[in-house]
Amino acid sequence: MANYIVLRLTPPNAVDATTFTNYLTGLTVKVYDVSFGQPVDGTLIGSAAFVGAPLPPDAATRIAQHNHFDAALLTFVLDSVATAVILYPPPANEYVGPDLRIEFHRGGQTLFASRIYYDVKPKFIGGSFPASNTFQQIVDSEVSAFVSLPPPTQPFDLPGDGTPPNYDQLLAAMQAVLAKDPGRSIRGGLDPSVV
Repeated sequence: MANYIVLRLTPPNAVDATTFTNYLTGLTVKVYDVSFGQPVDGTLIGSAAFVGAPLPPDAATRIAQHNHFDAALLTFVLDSVATAVILYPPPANEYVGPDLRIEFHRGGQTLFASRIYYDVKPKFIGGSFPASNTFQQIVDSEVSAFVSLPPPTQPFDLPGDGTPPNYDQLLAAMQAVLAKDPGRSIRGGLDPSVV
């Protein structure tokens, strides 16, 4: 018997299920508890990784893409939503629930969720760690946070609260765009003389 952080992951815009599977491929979600003692970075609670094929969900995965039975096709088909489940060892003192900072890791790139999720409610589940094919059965009212998962093509995450983006990610994104510009070369970096 334990408490878990349950994240419902959705795309920022409507996409088909196959495209959403690409969002999940190679994805690891890390969750941090932001507190008075750790107000910026937070303390790592745990992580969840998408492992294997989405259907049926791999037993080792901690992020499972949802699916439903299509009676016309007589088979299960994928949906554009997933659930991540992360073990939550509660700290000695917590007000209502943890305040979460979420990081997405994919292909060596780190993206941050653009907000802090305050006082989330952990889900209590009896027994051992739940099977990945049961994640989608967790009802919305028992989900700790609903999180928009950026697409793999998004070079960096622009914070929604007005704070500046991660400079290294922004620089890499700018260099990637400028490298595709047929009119200029960025040998070794950005040209400071060009404004």
